[in-house]
Amino acid sequence: MPVRLRIEDMKGMSDAELLAVLNGEGGPRGMMTGQTAQLIASELQARAIDRAGKPHWSTVPSFWLLVTSVVLSLVAIVVAVFGLPQVQQRVFPNQPQLQAPAPDQSTTASSPPASKHSAPSQSVPQRK
Repeated sequence: MPVRLRIEDMKGMSDAELLAVLNGEGGPRGMMTGQTAQLIASELQARAIDRAGKPHWSTVPSFWLLVTSVVLSLVAIVVAVFGLPQVQQRVFPNQPQLQAPAPDQSTTASSPPASKHSAPSQSVPQRK
């Protein structure tokens, strides 16, 4: 006599019970039809897919921890950038603030820059 399970019967059974029926270790005794074995395998696969589709419990807290850390790091960067001049004045009170030279001012050198091909200007003593 072939074993026939209805889909409603399979919904109430646990995965372990379905595997036992599929292996012939539990459930109703007798010859199992190919259609029943396929239904049991399909039910087990559908349950596995449902379990795999649910995110891990740590996904949402990890996301909010990431967002919080990014926001706090941006706030720290803004505070550091705006607070840098005051810190420099307190750490180095006697040093004047460094300013870049104006673009119209040129530095005057005593000699023009040497080219790559010119020999270095050294005084070589003459032999007699």
